[in-house]
Amino acid sequence: MIPVLYPNTETKFETLGMGLLVDATKCVVTEELNGIFELHMTYPEGGQHCENLLAGNLIYASHDDTGKPQPFDIYNVTRQDGGEITVSAQHISYRLSSVPVKPFSAWYPWPAMQALAENVVMQTLFQFHTDLSMIKHFSIKKPTSVRSVLASENGMANAYGGDLQWDHFQVRLLEQRGADNGVVVAYGKNLQSAQQEANLRDLLTGIYPFYSKDGVYVDLLEQVLTLSNSYGYPRIQAVDLTGEFSEGAPTQSLLRQKANDYIKANAIREPKVNITANFIPLWQTDEYRELAPLEKVLLGDWVTVRFASLNAAPKARVTRTVYNTLLDRYDSVTLGNPPENAATLLAKIVKGLKDHGS
Repeated sequence: MIPVLYPNTETKFETLGMGLLVDATKCVVTEELNGIFELHMTYPEGGQHCENLLAGNLIYASHDDTGKPQPFDIYNVTRQDGGEITVSAQHISYRLSSVPVKPFSAWYPWPAMQALAENVVMQTLFQFHTDLSMIKHFSIKKPTSVRSVLASENGMANAYGGDLQWDHFQVRLLEQRGADNGVVVAYGKNLQSAQQEANLRDLLTGIYPFYSKDGVYVDLLEQVLTLSNSYGYPRIQAVDLTGEFSEGAPTQSLLRQKANDYIKANAIREPKVNITANFIPLWQTDEYRELAPLEKVLLGDWVTVRFASLNAAPKARVTRTVYNTLLDRYDSVTLGNPPENAATLLAKIVKGLKDHGS
């Protein structure tokens, strides 16, 4: 896509604005899950419309494979030696850093979003949505910016454990961005190169589950549920499942069932994965064109990672993308396991209790 330049008052993005930035030599957009969303461009001095590449104006550019461009506010323009201009811009949602909101509180995500919209101290085009549903108190005790309420360490995304999605003037706090479409990242297929890190710290070869209450102690006849023998030496963790049984000591069968549920819920068979990968965009080649829907990846998607050096194929999530707007393809995609915050873990626990009670 050729980026388009607009004045900072633009809201519709339905025309060519101030013109096409046809002479751009580089234009990349970096987006992180619940993190930065920025554009960086290089442009020749004397190029078409370069006189309007000014802080405050907007650049409209593609940022991923959805084909839906996004607006970015220019915040820095630097003239380099050799007649080149470097332009930095941030997604239009950063304007919410300058929109104050009054104190409010709510017990659910949707009322919290409504309260946020109702307590801004100035008119704004931004609209707020969420698909989250849980009981959890959230409050703002003193005036702060809307973006801070949403995305800071103490903001809604951390409190409720969701993923933020910025789309023009729409702000969504989703239970989870992305999907698992069966995409595999593997050497010889769509992975040209990668910096690979597998964190084995939390990986176990087995667990020792037990129940202990009021002098009653129950463990399994086999004692350890073995998961794998592929990692050199045993890594066994004692797991107290007493809290799973409200009606007294469990049978062997029930204890084994809860232990297997624990194994499944905690994905302890697999290493934590962090990879910076350079993709070949298979969906843009003739050979894979019919498989395009299965090969595209977006921020938040889950993919399977095939390691050459580990006997494992864990799932990893797209946590960061760097998109080349001029070539309409990714320059790089970062895959990993985002850390779960307390709210996410709490939601899992609550769901587990509901499932147990049903």
